[in-house]
Amino acid sequence: MASRKEGSAAAASTVVSGKAKGKSGPGDSAVKQVQIDGNNHLSKTLQLLMDRVDEMSQDIVKYNT
Repeated sequence: MASRKEGSAAAASTVVSGKAKGKSGPGDSAVKQVQIDGNNHLSKTLQLLMDRVDEMSQDIVKYNT
């Protein structure tokens, strides 16, 4: 599961690095910040969902054996 977290962190750092390298124009900083915040929230939500699905899958295996 660490790789999933690393992937979302890499996506966020890509947005930040693009901003740091001067690829964004004036006024884009607010948009980039919203994308980072939204990406972080979605990443956490997805991680919680995936963890719950893993738990349910383990329960199914446990009860079927």
